[in-house]
Amino acid sequence: MTNLKNEANIKPIKRLEFNERDASIGSIVFVLLQYGFLILFSMLISAGLLYTDVVSTIASVLLEGMFVVTVWVVARAQRVSWVHATTLNKKPQGIHFAWAVLLALVCLFCFTALTNAFLDILVRLGYATSDMQNPDSALTVTTFGQLVLYTFTIALVPAFTEELLFRGLLYKGFSTLGKHAGVWLSAVFFMLMHGSPDQTVHQLILGVVLGYTFMVTGSIYIPMFIHFLNNFIVLVINYMAYASGAMSAVGEEAFTTSASLLFTILQGVLLAVLGGVIIYFVLQHLYRKQKASIVQQAEPNEVSTPTKVSAGKRTLDVASIICLSLSLFVLVLAWVISLITGFGV
Repeated sequence: MTNLKNEANIKPIKRLEFNERDASIGSIVFVLLQYGFLILFSMLISAGLLYTDVVSTIASVLLEGMFVVTVWVVARAQRVSWVHATTLNKKPQGIHFAWAVLLALVCLFCFTALTNAFLDILVRLGYATSDMQNPDSALTVTTFGQLVLYTFTIALVPAFTEELLFRGLLYKGFSTLGKHAGVWLSAVFFMLMHGSPDQTVHQLILGVVLGYTFMVTGSIYIPMFIHFLNNFIVLVINYMAYASGAMSAVGEEAFTTSASLLFTILQGVLLAVLGGVIIYFVLQHLYRKQKASIVQQAEPNEVSTPTKVSAGKRTLDVASIICLSLSLFVLVLAWVISLITGFGV
């Protein structure tokens, strides 16, 4: 009788890794939570809630919190130790943060021209960016107090919450289909989550870099740090520009140039290629260091007689395909609607 009670009290063992089903479920859960929160917030505003800066800040932090809630819900429902699965329990190597600084700078300064070229094409075709449509919504960091606040709400919080979902859950889960599949699927979701065509190019490239960085370092803290730096540097540049008087207004002139379209595209492509080459060699260096570290930590007999073990790539089941398809459909539809709105159709 005692043995039966003890067996009944034994909790099922949690998995230590996410798989493709967890990631597929997570993709639809985060879409439901994100849009559910936005609908609820819109209803509160319609019901008379004053839309102040304080309310907007609280809402943005809560919206970011939906990403963490998604990871927690999926981990709890699927019995996964999310701290282990996302590598939050893994101590990062200090040298990786130094390389992360270089990767963040390359992402920001080598790919911005390509993003601007893409926007230039859209604007010449009649597209109005989000800042053109609503100049009051443009990011302005005019005081040091705003810089501190935005560092928390725009740089620190999103770096933690978004990476926990997109790299910690989606990349780790979809990587069971193949490492590259995990990187690109998580990057596409990362891009579409931002919703605006304005950010399409930059967010896709950044998502890919963050995914491969996670792959070669094995620590979620490194892509989190790159993500933080990416947003923080933009805030600092914005603050310094306003402080010096170099930026006084944001309008259509901020997104169009006197240069020819061909020159704009050529400049963007060349800088992007340069950035891609730098990132490739950095990631290759980190990958070789990781392999060398694994070999050094292995047992002598394992090193002397290496054995290649292949578990094989997994495939999506019907339920996973449905979840993945629905979430992508909703996000792509939102992106298309945003694009159509920009063209004023």
